[in-house]
Amino acid sequence: MWLSFAVFLVMRPYEGIVHDARLYVGYALAPLDPDGIGLDILFQQDGQSGYSIYPVFLREMVRLIGPAAAAMVTSYLALALWFLGAWRFAGRFAPRVMGAGALALVLVLATSLHTYYGGSTTFHFAEPFASPRTLAEACVLLGLSFALGGAAIPSALWLLTAMAIHPLMAIGGAAAAVFVLLPSNRMRWYAAAMGGLAVCALLLGAWFGVPLGGLTARFDGEWKRVLQDYGSLVFLSGWEPLDFARLLVHLSTVAIAYRLLTAKGQRLLVAVVVMACSSLALTFVGADHLQMVLIAQAQPWRVLWLLAFVSAVLLGVILLSLRSSARNANEAAFRTAGAYTLVLAWCMVGTSTAAATLSMLAAFLWWLPAFRPGLTVPGSLVRVAPVVALMLLAVIAAAEASVVLPLYAASPAREMLWLWPTWVLAGVPRFAVACAVVPALAGLWPAKAARSWQPVTAAVLTLALFFTFDSRSRYQRSVEQGLVQQMATARTVISGPVLWPDGELEPWAFLGSAGYGSIIQGTPRVFSRDLAMQWGARRRQLLSLEASVKDPRYRLGMERLYHSPEAMQELCSAGDPPTAVALLEAPGWSQTSTRFELPAPQLLPPQDPGQPWEVRSVVYLVACSEWQGASRR
Repeated sequence: MWLSFAVFLVMRPYEGIVHDARLYVGYALAPLDPDGIGLDILFQQDGQSGYSIYPVFLREMVRLIGPAAAAMVTSYLALALWFLGAWRFAGRFAPRVMGAGALALVLVLATSLHTYYGGSTTFHFAEPFASPRTLAEACVLLGLSFALGGAAIPSALWLLTAMAIHPLMAIGGAAAAVFVLLPSNRMRWYAAAMGGLAVCALLLGAWFGVPLGGLTARFDGEWKRVLQDYGSLVFLSGWEPLDFARLLVHLSTVAIAYRLLTAKGQRLLVAVVVMACSSLALTFVGADHLQMVLIAQAQPWRVLWLLAFVSAVLLGVILLSLRSSARNANEAAFRTAGAYTLVLAWCMVGTSTAAATLSMLAAFLWWLPAFRPGLTVPGSLVRVAPVVALMLLAVIAAAEASVVLPLYAASPAREMLWLWPTWVLAGVPRFAVACAVVPALAGLWPAKAARSWQPVTAAVLTLALFFTFDSRSRYQRSVEQGLVQQMATARTVISGPVLWPDGELEPWAFLGSAGYGSIIQGTPRVFSRDLAMQWGARRRQLLSLEASVKDPRYRLGMERLYHSPEAMQELCSAGDPPTAVALLEAPGWSQTSTRFELPAPQLLPPQDPGQPWEVRSVVYLVACSEWQGASRR
């Protein structure tokens, strides 16, 4: 178990308060600094944090040990509980093939390949940062493991805990547990029908405008435009083809593995697949078409995390069953070809829509002998398929690495190249795991030889954990140290919102101030119309300053502000201006800017191929007060 847990952690290097950890750490910080960070519109117009007990828990951790340490400790605690839940769940889910050694290999493979779900390759299961999602997933897996064992009370306790932590992540698991625990098929399908009828009644109420309060409320045009203009994932229309290709890979894996499970495992699998497909239909009808606020906020597609993890476990189960599931040599050849084709699909699922085609081909090859028993293939395919698959895996890995590694090698002093997350992003450790684990699961490595390597593997992994458990960049560490100092001193350098280009935590950490128009401020805009309207207006104001912005969801260019006092006046005379602006160059038109040196240089990758990395070591703070209502200078 230790070896598989070590691989699990090495594949999830801790990068600090990043991604949605910024949001949840902010929820923890705001009540502790009400006159500084707490004035950010993210917290003044908060419509999300009240649904979870997680911000309260994290706030107490921050109070005890500070924001940086609290984020790291809660991240690793959640990952440890997640792995425990996954270990227990996988053993109960596929007991026919799961000895202790096999279980470890299955989990290593399942958690080392692409773990995406949902839209725009944004979300993963078992995320390595401070977020309620990982903790809720852990509780769901523990609850489902007890449900598979027939223990209703422990299952209910774990699932209720998950609901309190993150109800959107937990509700699918709770429904699956009910489906497993009900004593008869009639009762199961009766419960499913009742749930379906309730949802249909809600949709019809919205369609005909039945006044049911917030249950049937619909987005107005302005609110929906703010959601869609900046890449909202709550609508399927914002998803990409790769997101649906990933879903096909997961469903193809389920189709191959269904008969390899016990009756309870099959019931759980049916429940997960039905909920996954229903959630997409509900999102399409309720959110995209009927524009229902409740459906968009409920984000029913979140249940896809469970399908992603279950199907990843099933990939290992398929490889374990290669030799035992075939009735003859011909069927074994077809199934071997199908299994290794499926492995290739999984290795491409994060980068190419071709993964969907490969996964469907894998399912076709797996089941073809059952429908055309007269078809034959050379028996040598059993030996050739693994070799060809590993060669193609090497090609896929080389292609991914050739995109990522040269980019990060071009960073100043190659600083970003030496960070372990860069190599994880490039897919190098994923390729190494696949090359070691896939043949082992398929029985190509002798068990005795594998055991002889365990001491060496344990030593290497322990050393790797020592060097990678804290993989924050120098700049990220400096930002988090700023948050620590802010909590200790409650200083406010600038009272009011500060526009910091591409800055999320920087105004909080370095100035003790609210941000202005940052991406993180708009993240929960589906939960609050007031937040969406204010944030959207600010974002449009910023975009109007720079017509060359390629993607309005992300980095802003503000070159006009460096050279044009008219642009500064335009920004500062708007209805909701920032208090100050942090410019990346000293403005030639102002003698009153304040130079602020960053504790460590910030390195940003180029927006266009062939351009150098951007190095930010200083910003210049310009107050808006002198430009509000001023005449042209």
